[in-house]
Amino acid sequence: MGLTGSFRGLSITEMLQLIRMAKKTGALQIRLSDGATQTLFFRSGQVIGVESGKESLGPILFEQGTATEADLSAAIGKQKKVAKGQPLEQILMDSGAVAPESVMQALMTQAERTVGALIQERGGQVSFNENAEPELKLEIALDLQSILMAASVQADHDQREQQDDPSRVFARSAAGAEAFRTKKMELWLEDWKVFLAIDGVRDVKGIASKAKVDEEHATDSVAMLAERGYIDVAEREEKLNTVLIVDDSLTIQKMVEMALDKEGLNLVTASDGEAAHRSVDEDNPDLVLLDVMLPDTNGYRLCQQIRSKGGRFEKIPIIMLTARDSPQDENLGRHAGATAYMTKPFSPDDLRDNVRKALGG
Repeated sequence: MGLTGSFRGLSITEMLQLIRMAKKTGALQIRLSDGATQTLFFRSGQVIGVESGKESLGPILFEQGTATEADLSAAIGKQKKVAKGQPLEQILMDSGAVAPESVMQALMTQAERTVGALIQERGGQVSFNENAEPELKLEIALDLQSILMAASVQADHDQREQQDDPSRVFARSAAGAEAFRTKKMELWLEDWKVFLAIDGVRDVKGIASKAKVDEEHATDSVAMLAERGYIDVAEREEKLNTVLIVDDSLTIQKMVEMALDKEGLNLVTASDGEAAHRSVDEDNPDLVLLDVMLPDTNGYRLCQQIRSKGGRFEKIPIIMLTARDSPQDENLGRHAGATAYMTKPFSPDDLRDNVRKALGG
């Protein structure tokens, strides 16, 4: 069975059903248009693993309250020092910090979320690698039908939330602009009115008013236009402080995001120095939370490089957030230009207090 090529010709649901019916064993790797990769592992047509990069399940275990901050911090430390390349969840199970049943539940959650997200994707590349096995060694076989059902419900819920959010604004997509220019769009008159009222500034209520149609019809038209790829949700201009979280641990990123979730901040993440530099240039953060140990550089050097960009970057708060807790390490951070120095594991309350203080709140 060949499943190599474009994602567009065959939906993810159809692909998974083919694998299930053929009782295939191996890995279905899906590379999305944004470069992200998702891998689903199968044994005799049933899902036995999902990988979205290292620490796939760590953030979910923390989110579900199964693994504590101390457990995760200890496991991350071991992963970096003596168990490089080993999945974080495997370390947690081997140490007895997390039961296999909890990991299985997290794996089910991850599978449902992954498939639910893929259901909404419009394109990408796929390949199937026969007999490939996941790194996590766990005897499990998840029912694909249950995953698809839960994922479909979640996907429908996510789409409804997007459509029902009255604050969302919409703009014509590149495909919509081209179809309009080349007169390849076929719409009813009322839908034409809605399309012409979409300008990247108006929400559904504003679109309905401009097009002189009722809001219910405007909502339906917007949903139809989005489904055809003629329009996209536009980014609303919001004056939120942007916080850049730089840490190679996806679990630590998740812990920080959860701690700051209610603070009214725009949170962006980077897992290495290269991504951090790119985010500094593109996202223009108001504060940086910076780990010391990164795969391609160290936090002290990165801190100096951010400061050397000049302008506002000479003054923005940079908080070192690291497991290195000696006075010498803190002095190195201060010398590099860090505003404050926090050690892991951190208290969410302390993190919030430091972030508010740094941002003048």
